[in-house]
Amino acid sequence: MGRQIMSAEARMEQAIANGYSPGAHKADDSIRKRIHYDKKTLRDQNKILNRYEIWTEQQKTLDGTRLQPPRSGVPAPALFVIKDFFRYFVATSKGLLDPERPTIDSVVCAAEWFFAGFARVTGNPVNPEDRSDVYSWIRRPLAEEGKVSYKKKDKHGSSTTEHSKLSRDDTQYLIALAIADGALLHIKSVQDLWQFQIPAGSDELPLLWEDSKKNLPVLRKADMTHGVTDEALSAEKFTAILKSVWHQAGYFKDVTVHCIRRALGKAVNARYTPVERAQHITQPDQRTYGRDYMANTSSVDGRSAFYNEPAQHDHVEYFQSFAGFREVGLPTTLPTEREMALQQHKEYRDLRSQISQLKQESDSSSIVRALQRQSNQYLEKARKHALKEYINEWVDQRRRAKQQNKGSIDPIGSGTTDLEESLELIMPERRRLAITMTSERDVSTEERRNAVQDLYTLATRDCTVLYRPGEEPIGGRCPAKDCGIELERYLKNDERLPLTVIILTMAASKKSHVVYTSTYANIPRWQFDTVGQRQS
Repeated sequence: MGRQIMSAEARMEQAIANGYSPGAHKADDSIRKRIHYDKKTLRDQNKILNRYEIWTEQQKTLDGTRLQPPRSGVPAPALFVIKDFFRYFVATSKGLLDPERPTIDSVVCAAEWFFAGFARVTGNPVNPEDRSDVYSWIRRPLAEEGKVSYKKKDKHGSSTTEHSKLSRDDTQYLIALAIADGALLHIKSVQDLWQFQIPAGSDELPLLWEDSKKNLPVLRKADMTHGVTDEALSAEKFTAILKSVWHQAGYFKDVTVHCIRRALGKAVNARYTPVERAQHITQPDQRTYGRDYMANTSSVDGRSAFYNEPAQHDHVEYFQSFAGFREVGLPTTLPTEREMALQQHKEYRDLRSQISQLKQESDSSSIVRALQRQSNQYLEKARKHALKEYINEWVDQRRRAKQQNKGSIDPIGSGTTDLEESLELIMPERRRLAITMTSERDVSTEERRNAVQDLYTLATRDCTVLYRPGEEPIGGRCPAKDCGIELERYLKNDERLPLTVIILTMAASKKSHVVYTSTYANIPRWQFDTVGQRQS
């Protein structure tokens, strides 16, 4: 006997008998994505909502707008109302890290509780654009007004110490830059640091930061007008510099910071637990690694596993690395003929023609400057595109030649350029560091100290004018015999300097230097062992 089909009326009677009531849950079911909060979160939301209700009862109206306490059905407040409430909230709050005022992070957290709690109680969420604007307003304008504090809890994501090989040591850079910036208390030179001694009976001597330098970015942006500024370099500029260095090393595939983090994550993953790995690569969610940090090529030697043979990972490492994307002698600039061809592009010529015509017809300096920027941007974009095409052609021809000659091909010289050789004459520290830091041998204490001194010298050198070693001004005057001309006066007046003074300007100084956005106060724990002698 087949299964009987229940009629529609019978199904409805069955549903009602089991507790179904049509439309009885309309109010609850009208709320999208109802979130169930834990007791602590509900307590925090209610706390900020109670403060909001007290404020509305005291204010009643704000600029003609009637204020309503958070009740079911109450519409979301306007943006200016929310901001005024948080000004009230900040003015009636005290922080834990800063007793005078709450921190940016704590106020942003309070705003998150307010928005979530208001939507939960009233059923009317605040506009997402308004929420985003409030977060930005707290972090920037309100902070700049001094209403909230920039203080944060001390967190050390990782630690570091000296490495026996300078090519793998990062403490030397930090110590040289810190001394150059005057960031270490009572340490004004490298020699001052070497005079420090670890107290008898102790294993360490903590070095303190100058209070005025704690919020100074460690590495900063530099330009021709202001020199080294107090502004941290943008991520875009840092990436551009990283790619430039990468190309100079012969790699034609672009590298990103994420590539480096992915390689680090793989190495850490082989030695540490998922929790420790997540902490080191600053990923709170452990699932992030499996989702975003896996290489395009599998790390498994499947064949060896299938045949129960010892695993071989050489081929895996090759395909997961950049080894296949490197060619010694890779060009980093366009040939002259290709560079000149860019200026014959119709779009570029049209822009230059407009600029020339405007200069002749009228004094539209603002329009001319705008067109000049546009023409420069076009040329730069076209140059990048042309260079990428040229590099691809060069690599293809190079590898075809290798295969045609059965792997035998004349090596391309990778010696120093004329500019590098000139800079080494003016800055002998560059050559010494290049030799020491590319060596894979362990270095002595004296070699390490010399490296720090050279790094410090390069970091503090005034690159406006470069002098050959031994020809630097003495007391601001020319060191040449029977000269003694005051050089500062010529530099200020932009006058021609006497031929007795050998001066070379460095074109490379037009480029910004690599910068890291961390401040001295937020530097992870680091250990610099070559400070001084231990007291007996």
